[in-house]
Amino acid sequence: MKAFTRKHAALTAFLTVLLFPGVPAWSLSGLTLQSTGTSLDLRPSWSFTDCGSSSDALQIHKLAISPDPPVPGRDLKVSGSGYLSETILEGAYINVVVKLGNTRILTQKFDICEEARTNNLTVQCPVQPGQYDLTHTIHIPRETPRARYTVLSRAFTVDDHDIACADIKVNLLPF
Repeated sequence: MKAFTRKHAALTAFLTVLLFPGVPAWSLSGLTLQSTGTSLDLRPSWSFTDCGSSSDALQIHKLAISPDPPVPGRDLKVSGSGYLSETILEGAYINVVVKLGNTRILTQKFDICEEARTNNLTVQCPVQPGQYDLTHTIHIPRETPRARYTVLSRAFTVDDHDIACADIKVNLLPF
């Protein structure tokens, strides 16, 4: 599939780990929503399930996207903040499965540090423990099929300790 390249999948995976796990509270378009469990339906355009635990190395406090819903052919700004409890070193990785509907279109292991360098992210390895605020803009290609996508991400340290786990569903179907 031309529109959903390895680069987009890697960036999606990296942002998934940095922005989506461990949700005590979210800020979205000026609204603050409190999580009541491990699943939170944010808007009709997307939803998030934290499949990790409170002991994961990354706990997220806030998330915002613009525009919402995401629009093929436009930039998507993703902002978030969270707390990292252990250092992310070279060799940390993310296992990602991307589905278009029920069909797997990508199953890939990505090196977190390599992807951060390749995409010129402001957070680079080694990432020290502490509070982080991250904003990144990605372009959604115009050719991206209007469909329902699922991104399953599991991130691990170089020593195979859990960093984060997130399942995200994005609906790009027209309303």
